[in-house]
Amino acid sequence: MNRKKLTRLISVVLLIVIIDGIRVNKNKIKTMLP
Repeated sequence: MNRKKLTRLISVVLLIVIIDGIRVNKNKIKTMLP
């Protein structure tokens, strides 16, 4: 596996994790509000 592919894979995974975290936080805020 070459370096460029690995860096791309890591950035894609990070992006997915960040988007997923934002979605979870939005849901938490919604449930906290009356």
